[in-house]
Amino acid sequence: MAISEAKFETAVAAGQPCAFERSIWSWANAYKISFSIFALNELGVLKFIAQDFHAAGEVAAQLGLNEELLQPLLELVASVGVLQQSGQAFRAPQGIETTLPLLVMESRLSASHVTASQIAQVIRTGKAADIFQGPNVTEYIPVFTAAMRSSARTLAPHLLRFGNLRHCRRILDLGGADGSLALALRHLAPHLSIDVVDLPRMQAAFEKNINDYGAGAAIQFHAADLRRPESLGGLLDNVDTIIISNVIHLLTSLERTELYRAIRQHGPKDASFLVYDQFIDHDAPLNATHCMAVDWIINGVQFRETPQQLCKILEAGGFYDAQYRCFRGLPGAVVAARL
Repeated sequence: MAISEAKFETAVAAGQPCAFERSIWSWANAYKISFSIFALNELGVLKFIAQDFHAAGEVAAQLGLNEELLQPLLELVASVGVLQQSGQAFRAPQGIETTLPLLVMESRLSASHVTASQIAQVIRTGKAADIFQGPNVTEYIPVFTAAMRSSARTLAPHLLRFGNLRHCRRILDLGGADGSLALALRHLAPHLSIDVVDLPRMQAAFEKNINDYGAGAAIQFHAADLRRPESLGGLLDNVDTIIISNVIHLLTSLERTELYRAIRQHGPKDASFLVYDQFIDHDAPLNATHCMAVDWIINGVQFRETPQQLCKILEAGGFYDAQYRCFRGLPGAVVAARL
């Protein structure tokens, strides 16, 4: 079970349901569970127990930790279903290794960016809090890029199949950051030529990442601002597929509309357009995607579209054959349409 799918109703090892009270006091203390998960990740515990059950004493001995203090922390995290518990032994969910870099990023965000004071300030002023403009940006970028690499490896196979990318030659990756998604796609389909578009501040991280893999001839960086579609110049020409992943939630409704219009007007006829993002299903039971509303607030935008609504928006803007797909293990959804 992925961490993002854990629910407080999950039964604990003893067979008793988790009775987490729906009170403001109980939920105000829920951050301690998040911080406990972050601490276990920082200590290397989650990685250590990813393959098998281990008792707290064994974990403490191997990692040089205090067993007496580690035991209750493991029990707390297991009580909400995030860890599996068998007797006195604990195990992390299958496949957690791909999630660990994302936990590092969330830990960093919760420490310096997504704080109560920051949320209140954004709501008070309406001005977004841009972590890339903060004093710790040089420390954050490596954490961000590591998380993007992990996420890209999970997303790429789904984009390849759902977007039918094996039949493409040229791809335009809008908001492709350090090129992690481009590298993941090239790993699966080496014939692809990919242009990555992002703000100038990502170019150094992109060049390091691409050069480390020797992919500079096939993956190129172009500095542009998606909030100003005119800055895309002729990049929309002569591509088979345009991808935008985990980006549209950073744009206002008007900025998204203008970007879709530019893609529709200047992209090649019948080219594919793929959108991946963390859509929130407001009709579903409480899950991790609901918490993304806080991320949207911090970015000074409201992103409340469902995949179904985005399909309708794209078709109203002249796209056709719009459809979406949710994939197991992927918290968001992929929307595909044709120009």
